[in-house]
Amino acid sequence: MLINGSIDGRHACFLALVPISASSVSVLLVDDGGDAGGPYSGMVIPGNGSVSNSQCSITGAGSLVSAGGNNLSVTLPIAFTQGFSGNQVVYLAARSATANSGWQAAGTAGVH
Repeated sequence: MLINGSIDGRHACFLALVPISASSVSVLLVDDGGDAGGPYSGMVIPGNGSVSNSQCSITGAGSLVSAGGNNLSVTLPIAFTQGFSGNQVVYLAARSATANSGWQAAGTAGVH
């Protein structure tokens, strides 16, 4: 997931969700430099940890994970910093061992 004004990982709320099991996911938040190869902060949800960069904070408390078949549902409490204001686009991408969807605009987030 990439939340920013454009498809640019720099100075964005840019995270990856990596399934561990049907009920847990590793959340990796990319740093302000935006390099998907790292460095990044990580935590496992559900849990009580948190990760943050200069644009957003994600907390494990209140998170939910459920999986069934080819579907993964994740609820993440995300708080945006004051400096990350305005209308941001929510981009999503998914991949498997054999395919990659590429980034798709999935909606917007009005950050105030």
